[in-house]
This record gives sequence, structure tokens and C-alpha cells, in this order.
Amino acid sequence: MTQSAKRLSETEIPAALVTGAGRGVGRAAALYLLERGWEVFANVLTEDDGDILRILGSERLRIVSFDVRDSAAIRTVAKKVGELLGDRGLSGLVNAASVFVFGPLEFLEMEEIRRQFEVNVFGQLAVTQAFLPLLRRTKGLARIINIGAVTGREGMAFGGALSGAMQAFVGMSESLRLELQKFGIDVILVESGTISAPALDWLRAEAELMRHQLPPLARDYYGSEMESFVQSVMEGVEHGVAPKKVARAIHRALTHRRPYAKYTV
Repeated sequence: MTQSAKRLSETEIPAALVTGAGRGVGRAAALYLLERGWEVFANVLTEDDGDILRILGSERLRIVSFDVRDSAAIRTVAKKVGELLGDRGLSGLVNAASVFVFGPLEFLEMEEIRRQFEVNVFGQLAVTQAFLPLLRRTKGLARIINIGAVTGREGMAFGGALSGAMQAFVGMSESLRLELQKFGIDVILVESGTISAPALDWLRAEAELMRHQLPPLARDYYGSEMESFVQSVMEGVEHGVAPKKVARAIHRALTHRRPYAKYTV
């Protein structure tokens, strides 16, 4: 019997928490795991996102609402999830919550840069800390999947906030992998390029918001380059990696007998 099959039989229905399940990779991962027999606790921010998941999901879907920046809310949800699971515990934690703050670092508001780090770095660690006791209940059969990006390898103009946060998250993920390996809890990075999205309205809105927030001098200095950057991002999102392809890699990382430390999509 493979370790993957052993995991499923010993824990009966394996359970996973997926953050950022309201859209993109998080939603695709939640639905993909549901299709393959997992019980999924899907973290969303809005009721609308939860309603969409309920329509697309199954009876094994559990909607949990919290902001990854709210440590108290995370702990409250972790306690409720623990009560529902009992001794069974969590077999997987998928950290997929993220935001994309872009603009020239010279003029970006520090509050916006902090928001980038609060969601993509500190929020992910807060979730991991709160749910680690539930991962330990599986006695060495649990895995943490952290979603990275190629921006975690190098910086890019007008994406410095995201690049900085991703590089911090990758370093933290590697440290966590080394710390938890003696307990049998694997920490795995799933890294992808630009993720495709069915609608670009959210990106257009973010770009328009960025333009209004930046002072006139920023537009004088970087106007044409920023326009080219936004256009390239929109093209990348339109023709990027399908979220379901990343979800398949997440499933492999959760179930493969001997998972790699990193999967690149």
C-alpha cells in the first residue's frame, strides 16, 4: 500500500484547510480536493464568495470566514475546526491567501506595503501557528502547502512590494520546513507563474486605484513604464497558468508518497 493510500485509509476522509478560497488558486484547490474525496474548510472573506463555493462544492465543504490579518479571528476558527474534527485532525493546510500591491516603491504608501506583507507573509504564519496543533493530531501524516510565485526568486519593476513579500514568504517557508520535519510534518512550496483569471475587472480596478493614489510627480516619472507594466500584467493574467493546473500540483504535494520540497508549475 502506498503512503498516499495509507493516509486516506488511516484518516478516513482527510481534511484540509484552504485559505484564500474565494478566488484563484485557493478556490481551484478547494474544489479539486473536494472532487477527490477530501473534507475542505474553505476560508473566504465575503458571503458572496462562500455562496459561490457552496454552489460549486459538495456536502464535504465547510465555509470558514476570517481575515488572515485578524489573529483573534483565526484562533477562534481554529478552535471550532478542532472541535468538529476531534481526534482526526487536519491532513493538510494550503496557504493560498494573497494580495497584489503594485506601483513604484518610491511613491507607494507604507500602509499599502504593510498590507502586502500582512496578507502574504504575516497572515500566512498566523494561520500556520493557529492550525499546527490540528496538523499534529495526524501523527506525522500532515502537510503544509505554501503557494509561492516566480516573484519569490527575483524583483520586478513596480512589483517590489509583492516581490519582497514573496521572497520573505519563501525564506520563512523553508525555515518552517526544517523546523517541522522531525515531527513528520512536510512543508512544501508550490510555485507558479502568473495565474489566469476569467475576468480582469478586479485588475483594472486595482490599476485605476493605483493611478489615483499616486501623486502627479510619480506619473511624471514613471507614467509610461507603469502603463506598460499594467498592460503586461493583464496579458499575463489573461493567458497565464490555469488555477486548476496549480490545484493538481497541490493535490500531488498533499498525497505523493515522497513529496518534493518544491513543485514548480
